[in-house]
Amino acid sequence: MISFSSSDRDGHDLEAVGRGGVVPTGAASGFSPRAGSLHSQQQARHREERTLHAAELEKIQQSLEAFRTVAATAVDLPQTTVKPASEEEELPPPGRLQISRLLRNVVLNLPESFGASAVAEEANRRIGGGLPAVDRRTASDVLRRMLVEGAIRLAREGKAFHEGLYTQRG
Repeated sequence: MISFSSSDRDGHDLEAVGRGGVVPTGAASGFSPRAGSLHSQQQARHREERTLHAAELEKIQQSLEAFRTVAATAVDLPQTTVKPASEEEELPPPGRLQISRLLRNVVLNLPESFGASAVAEEANRRIGGGLPAVDRRTASDVLRRMLVEGAIRLAREGKAFHEGLYTQRG
């Protein structure tokens, strides 16, 4: 490979490299020392960003792995469900307190915490089409009476925007 330097007619430095290829050098090449320093600053910034992104990716991957571990454990936990009503489940005897007795029976069979909506829904499921549907307000009245009697306890007081939650006594 042959290499030498010379100048063209306008006084620009030229460098010949191999087989007659001529490459301009210095200011004639279009690259100034200022452009070179800007380029190195951009490279440094990109290296920093790459490092930052790699650290964030590692953190996300660790969180994802922890989530997968917890999710696998949660799937293995036994699910608490409301026991299905048997076909021959009997309704309380007819009379003035039939709905109240039905709601009390429902409350005694509900797991964990429950509200008036859950009690009314379960009561309506048990009734089928045999009696008029029980609404949340009726269920709420029975729950308040049971609370005063001490049969259940208040887990969360109801507000205008969420219903009260109750739990079994014990």
